[in-house]
Amino acid sequence: MIPVRGMPVLMLTAVMMLSAEHGSALPDPTRPADYFTRTVTADEQPMVQESINWHLTAIRTSPQGRSAIVNGKLVQVGDEIESARVLEITSTSVVLEYSRKQLEINLIPHRVKKNPSRTE
Repeated sequence: MIPVRGMPVLMLTAVMMLSAEHGSALPDPTRPADYFTRTVTADEQPMVQESINWHLTAIRTSPQGRSAIVNGKLVQVGDEIESARVLEITSTSVVLEYSRKQLEINLIPHRVKKNPSRTE
Protein backbone atom coordinates (compact mmCIF):
# COMPACT_ATOMS: atom_id res chain seq x y z
CA MET A 1 0.00 0.00 0.00
CA ILE A 2 1.27 3.52 -0.88
CA PRO A 3 1.56 5.95 2.02
CA VAL A 4 -0.75 8.98 1.87
CA ARG A 5 2.01 11.56 1.75
CA GLY A 6 3.48 9.96 -1.45
CA MET A 7 0.10 10.07 -3.21
CA PRO A 8 0.47 13.61 -4.73
CA VAL A 9 3.78 12.65 -6.37
CA LEU A 10 2.24 9.51 -7.84
CA MET A 11 -0.80 11.43 -9.12
CA LEU A 12 1.39 14.15 -10.68
CA THR A 13 3.55 11.53 -12.41
CA ALA A 14 0.49 9.77 -13.84
CA VAL A 15 -0.98 13.04 -15.16
CA MET A 16 2.32 14.00 -16.82
CA MET A 17 2.62 10.61 -18.51
CA LEU A 18 -0.92 10.77 -19.87
CA SER A 19 -0.54 14.34 -21.15
CA ALA A 20 2.75 13.50 -22.84
CA GLU A 21 1.19 10.58 -24.70
CA HIS A 22 -2.01 12.31 -25.80
CA GLY A 23 -1.08 15.97 -25.82
CA SER A 24 0.37 17.93 -28.69
CA ALA A 25 3.97 19.03 -28.80
CA LEU A 26 4.78 22.20 -26.94
CA PRO A 27 5.46 25.24 -29.10
CA ASP A 28 8.98 26.60 -29.25
CA PRO A 29 9.01 29.65 -26.96
CA THR A 30 11.93 31.20 -28.87
CA ARG A 31 10.20 31.10 -32.25
CA PRO A 32 8.71 34.43 -33.41
CA ALA A 33 4.91 34.60 -33.39
CA ASP A 34 4.61 35.09 -37.16
CA TYR A 35 7.12 32.38 -38.09
CA PHE A 36 6.16 29.95 -40.83
CA THR A 37 8.01 27.46 -42.95
CA ARG A 38 7.61 27.51 -46.69
CA THR A 39 9.72 26.11 -49.50
CA VAL A 40 10.84 28.75 -51.96
CA THR A 41 11.00 27.66 -55.59
CA ALA A 42 13.79 28.71 -57.93
CA ASP A 43 11.46 31.15 -59.71
CA GLU A 44 10.70 32.93 -56.43
CA GLN A 45 14.27 33.33 -55.24
CA PRO A 46 15.37 36.95 -55.49
CA MET A 47 18.58 37.80 -57.25
CA VAL A 48 20.94 38.80 -54.46
CA GLN A 49 23.80 41.14 -55.28
CA GLU A 50 26.94 39.52 -53.89
CA SER A 51 28.86 41.84 -51.60
CA ILE A 52 32.40 40.92 -50.58
CA ASN A 53 34.52 42.75 -48.04
CA TRP A 54 38.03 42.76 -49.45
CA HIS A 55 40.95 42.67 -47.01
CA LEU A 56 44.55 43.04 -48.14
CA THR A 57 46.76 41.68 -45.38
CA ALA A 58 50.25 41.62 -46.92
CA ILE A 59 52.25 42.14 -50.11
CA ARG A 60 55.45 40.18 -50.76
CA THR A 61 58.06 41.17 -53.31
CA SER A 62 60.60 38.59 -54.46
CA PRO A 63 62.82 38.01 -57.51
CA GLN A 64 60.02 35.84 -58.96
CA GLY A 65 57.46 38.66 -58.70
CA ARG A 66 54.91 39.99 -56.28
CA SER A 67 52.24 38.12 -54.38
CA ALA A 68 49.62 39.25 -51.89
CA ILE A 69 47.32 37.87 -49.25
CA VAL A 70 43.74 38.88 -50.04
CA ASN A 71 40.95 37.62 -47.77
CA GLY A 72 43.39 35.15 -46.24
CA LYS A 73 44.48 33.59 -49.58
CA LEU A 74 47.85 33.92 -51.29
CA VAL A 75 47.37 35.30 -54.82
CA GLN A 76 49.50 36.42 -57.76
CA VAL A 77 48.67 38.37 -60.91
CA GLY A 78 46.20 36.36 -62.99
CA ASP A 79 44.80 34.35 -60.07
CA GLU A 80 41.10 34.30 -59.27
CA ILE A 81 39.73 34.86 -55.80
CA GLU A 82 36.02 34.86 -54.92
CA SER A 83 34.87 35.64 -58.48
CA ALA A 84 37.48 38.36 -59.00
CA ARG A 85 40.69 38.28 -61.02
CA VAL A 86 43.96 39.82 -59.83
CA LEU A 87 45.12 42.33 -62.46
CA GLU A 88 48.05 44.02 -60.75
CA ILE A 89 49.99 43.95 -57.49
CA THR A 90 51.89 47.11 -56.56
CA SER A 91 54.00 47.81 -53.49
CA THR A 92 50.97 49.21 -51.62
CA SER A 93 47.85 47.84 -53.31
CA VAL A 94 46.17 45.10 -55.35
CA VAL A 95 43.98 45.81 -58.38
CA LEU A 96 41.12 43.35 -58.97
CA GLU A 97 38.63 42.97 -61.78
CA TYR A 98 35.29 42.31 -60.07
CA SER A 99 31.84 42.55 -61.67
CA ARG A 100 33.37 44.11 -64.80
CA LYS A 101 34.94 46.90 -62.73
CA GLN A 102 38.45 47.52 -61.51
CA LEU A 103 38.76 47.67 -57.75
CA GLU A 104 41.89 48.79 -55.91
CA ILE A 105 42.49 47.46 -52.40
CA ASN A 106 45.10 49.40 -50.44
CA LEU A 107 47.37 47.80 -47.90
CA ILE A 108 46.92 50.82 -45.65
CA PRO A 109 43.38 52.05 -46.23
CA HIS A 110 43.94 55.57 -44.92
CA ARG A 111 46.79 57.97 -45.22
CA VAL A 112 49.12 57.91 -42.27
CA LYS A 113 49.35 61.34 -40.74
CA LYS A 114 52.40 62.54 -38.89
CA ASN A 115 51.95 63.58 -35.30
CA PRO A 116 51.91 67.34 -34.97
CA SER A 117 55.08 68.71 -33.47
CA ARG A 118 54.88 69.36 -29.77
CA THR A 119 55.33 72.86 -28.55
CA GLU A 120 56.87 73.19 -25.13
